[in-house]
Amino acid sequence: MNNKTMLQRSLLTTGITLALGLSFGLSQSALAESTTSDLEIKAGLAQAYSMDCGESALDFGVTTLVLGDRAGSTTILVEPTLTGGAPDVDGVTTGVTAGSASAGKCILSGSSAKKNDEITVTYGDDVTLTGEDGLSDIGKPDDDLGGLTVGDFDAGNPKLDADGGVEFRIGGTLTIPATVAKKHLGGYSGTITVTADDS
Repeated sequence: MNNKTMLQRSLLTTGITLALGLSFGLSQSALAESTTSDLEIKAGLAQAYSMDCGESALDFGVTTLVLGDRAGSTTILVEPTLTGGAPDVDGVTTGVTAGSASAGKCILSGSSAKKNDEITVTYGDDVTLTGEDGLSDIGKPDDDLGGLTVGDFDAGNPKLDADGGVEFRIGGTLTIPATVAKKHLGGYSGTITVTADDS
């Protein structure tokens, strides 16, 4: 093989190598592409399941009665539908006049249950009332009347609206013991824990 032939082969080999390298480089450049698109983002806020019973108290009003031993207790019944007016009086009723009374109000919201689903309302133990100043425009009693209790709480059958809420009222029964002295006269209050279950 003479020098001219070797030179031609060398040039041919070099030319092939350069051609392949250039071709490979073009292929890599063609694969390195990019594109864009918009992704929609969403977020929501909703009220948590909650209840507020602080807007309107269960109010038995001011009851006037004969002092001393009355030979039996008196009960004052406030129905959940009562929003002002005279409640029902039972037991010893002689000399007893009930004042204007009203059921308490609770507002529930944020339920995920269906519209018209019924809410189950439960309560803590019966409440013994204690003297408090400034209630019903009368002062605090000189001595608390023992056995002045409220029980038999009743909310009727509240049902959810389309927004997962409901406003309902709670009634109950006040029991006034047989013996009431002058020192017991005055305003009384207490609280009851209310639980609402939508399941």
